[in-house]
Amino acid sequence: MKYLFLLFFISCSFIERFSTPEKKEGIHVNHEVVQRHLNSVFNDFRDKSNREIKLLNSRSQNYLNSIVKGFLNKNKYFFSKIKKIDFYKINDRRPFYFSSPKGEVFLSSGLIEKYIKHENYLKNMILFELIRIEKRVYNKEKLIPKGYYTIEEVMNLSRLPIQSKVNIHRWAYKILVENQEDAITYLQWIQIQNRNFVDFDFYLGDKYTIFKEEQGLREYTVKSLKNNNRKTFFPKSSKSFYKFRKNF
Repeated sequence: MKYLFLLFFISCSFIERFSTPEKKEGIHVNHEVVQRHLNSVFNDFRDKSNREIKLLNSRSQNYLNSIVKGFLNKNKYFFSKIKKIDFYKINDRRPFYFSSPKGEVFLSSGLIEKYIKHENYLKNMILFELIRIEKRVYNKEKLIPKGYYTIEEVMNLSRLPIQSKVNIHRWAYKILVENQEDAITYLQWIQIQNRNFVDFDFYLGDKYTIFKEEQGLREYTVKSLKNNNRKTFFPKSSKSFYKFRKNF
């Protein structure tokens, strides 16, 4: 198998609360070797790429990490490795985002400007990457060391098989429900990508994957709503969110 899924043992209580039918899909690999290679690739991409990549300013870092801390503090049984995240902006009109296992999240200008119109969508995107970072859900395929990597190469390395992404989506949805957050907007964020699959083609790699992602999450949400019978809501975005978008 090509992909690195779940690399950490988790407690029985966690398995009871967050198990999925596909939890045995992952394999155990020498994750330290894989992580060193991935960190080297992302470091070279970040520091030596010709594409303009900027570390976001302190105001944006503080705002985004306030969202991160909100998830970490409310879900200490799930997140135990992450302390903070470094957020980077990539000047690219195509909408995409990805993370590195060392705790970096990269956001394209096209994504924020065109599609992140509500704070919940931003939170959903961050939560997805937090789960990837915490559980080391990354492609373990190695790239030839060359000191320079294109955005296309990094995106290919960042993409996951459909079932791995569906499992992350279900974890994220479960976390939002447990936190009494508006979990329905998570499904809406997936639907936005599905409706705009032409724009998100570079991020997805295959336009048909997002349809299967939505289908897999929708099946889970239907069961969850029946079991929990919680009301959904769509709160207003904060002033900090609009300042973030303006400064981005």
